[in-house]
Amino acid sequence: MDPPSWLRRMFGAETDALTVHRNRLMAPMATVGSIVLLPLAINHLWQGRITLALAVGAVAVVLAIDAVAIHRRRQPPLAFWLLLLPMIGAAGFATARQGVYGALWAFPIVLFCYFLLPRRVALACSLGVLGVFTALVYRYVGVETAPRFFAALLMSIVMVNVVLRILNELQDALVEQANTDALTGAFNRRYLDVCVAEAIERRRRHGTPASLLLIDVDHFKRINDRLGHQSGDEVLRTLVRAFSARKRSLDRLFRCGGEEFVLLLPDTRIADAMMVAERLRALAETTPVIDQPVTVSIGVAALGDGQTQDEWMRHADGALYEAKNAGRNRVVAA
Repeated sequence: MDPPSWLRRMFGAETDALTVHRNRLMAPMATVGSIVLLPLAINHLWQGRITLALAVGAVAVVLAIDAVAIHRRRQPPLAFWLLLLPMIGAAGFATARQGVYGALWAFPIVLFCYFLLPRRVALACSLGVLGVFTALVYRYVGVETAPRFFAALLMSIVMVNVVLRILNELQDALVEQANTDALTGAFNRRYLDVCVAEAIERRRRHGTPASLLLIDVDHFKRINDRLGHQSGDEVLRTLVRAFSARKRSLDRLFRCGGEEFVLLLPDTRIADAMMVAERLRALAETTPVIDQPVTVSIGVAALGDGQTQDEWMRHADGALYEAKNAGRNRVVAA
């Protein structure tokens, strides 16, 4: 369970590589944590440290309850991030009573921060833990130990952030690879399904308009037969670069296979979509690619109320079919 939205906004929290795996990661950690902490709570109680025993025992019980909930595929009854405050309090009390042995709990607390919280929130929290426990070590252990403890915990925080940054970069690369057409750099059909589904959901909930352009390169087979597949590939790459340079940042260009592309236009009504389509048609006609003119035919369709993805695409495909039958190198609205 992630922290509330006001806390994420305060620290500018972003989605990180651990977001979708957080509960799966926390299940074994909560199980091991409860198994480790419960005997410690019993030991503190045996030695008369009742307050510390109650604090550690409470954390162990909550961890066990949440671990069972996750294993049963249910939402944990208590958000894991809420455990950070009693964990910090118990570790601080242990530092005051046991010295450096209690302060060692700061290291797993820092790790918990990064497993429980989005990265920027976790960084702010871990730096706070660094400051608090360095001050406690200075107060209850000694001046000589405090700088060493500070350096060791700071190095741990730095290393965790380095590893998470690498994970985020790898995740971004994998997502881009999964969603991108290798030849042209446009998005692929898989990602088109995701974006179209989002547009349909926005239309259903908020009435937000959307249009799509179904673009087909005219006589593409003739280009391949006459000049070879390498020239055909260059035509596709050049058109994608030209179209991408002219579209808005929120628009998405997809390659659906062969010489067919889709340009998804969020927040766009049919009249504006027709203007965009005409600009792209003229751009294709005037963009130098090979030693013969390259033109495109475009079918335009606006998203209607209650339409499915198949219906929306079928209307655009029908408009494209009309454009080709009418002589190609033209734009037709569904």
